[in-house]
Amino acid sequence: MPIAVSHTRQSFTVDGRRIWIVAGSLSYARIDPADRPARLADLRQAGCNAVEVPVPWLLHEPRPGRFDFEGMADLPGFLREAQAAGLHVILRAGPYIGDGHDGGGLPAWLGEIEPPPPPSRPTVKSMQGPKQRISRTASEVFLNRVALWFKALFEQVVPLQITTDGPILLMQIEHRWLCDHHEAAEAYLGELVRMARESGVDVPLLNANDLWTDDFGTIDTWQGNTDLLANLRQLRTLREDVPRVVSRYEVAAMPLAEQPRPAAVDPDTALYGLASILAAGAQPVIAPFHGGVHFGALGGREPGPDGGTATFAAAVAAPIGEAGDRGPLYHRLRRLANFATSFGHVFADLDPDFHSTVQVPPMPGADTGSGAVR
Repeated sequence: MPIAVSHTRQSFTVDGRRIWIVAGSLSYARIDPADRPARLADLRQAGCNAVEVPVPWLLHEPRPGRFDFEGMADLPGFLREAQAAGLHVILRAGPYIGDGHDGGGLPAWLGEIEPPPPPSRPTVKSMQGPKQRISRTASEVFLNRVALWFKALFEQVVPLQITTDGPILLMQIEHRWLCDHHEAAEAYLGELVRMARESGVDVPLLNANDLWTDDFGTIDTWQGNTDLLANLRQLRTLREDVPRVVSRYEVAAMPLAEQPRPAAVDPDTALYGLASILAAGAQPVIAPFHGGVHFGALGGREPGPDGGTATFAAAVAAPIGEAGDRGPLYHRLRRLANFATSFGHVFADLDPDFHSTVQVPPMPGADTGSGAVR
């Protein structure tokens, strides 16, 4: 009998049972297959009950039409390992996923495809770049390639949805499509949603565009690590009928070879941000929980004129270090994450409309002498 997945205004539900998500992001593409069960166990022991999994297209289709889901690219195997570890899955399907991958995870060979004639409408800044003349738009050439990729991807993951007793609870379409051109968004994002649904995806779909576009049948989420309490309260007023999710709460930075090495996030500051998310009645995705290593050509140049070249290490001072060590950030976040999952039934049953006036304590290291009133 199919399992029903839906949501209330506060949480997600599986066959009527409320689910409160506390997730961490792990990229299977950056973890040796032998180490993946250990990293998933680290995540579970940190108090998370879900893993967010970005899917880099360039790993699975290194050449046009040659799809690979074995070895390092064994996505179904990783998802089954996550389920064995007791974790739900949020699958970031793309096609663009960001996450420090070369071209945001888009295959390099897309740049070799002959682009269509220039569009009559203005070019959107977020879609510019040497490999993105046709990418992330409603270009027929690009959407045809995405359709072939999605067909191959969804054949692998649709049987692993929670609706058929698998681990995939949610799925995210695209990533940071920061453009307010409604017609371009409808033609592109709306088509991606249609492809997913027609391919058998029946779990709730998320977007991660910070409300720059309409939702097109997806749930709007928020990203960032500052002013979270205020921003998430405002998100409730704009999107009243869906749960609040922070789809990327960044606690570690990606180092780039051409730029100064980013400073590690202070553990107290990271704890403050996680507490702010929970205080707002929102569900967090801690990212990246483990940076891992850029194998082969996975790491490369970020899209856009300011993008640098990624180094071998994918993150600075993530909760789980490059070698699998549990750093100060892991131990700082663990207690609060365990609290949130242990009392998930309480968070899931909160009144989404109740927002009392609170005194917000200053962020650690701030010069202010008193917290702001929200």
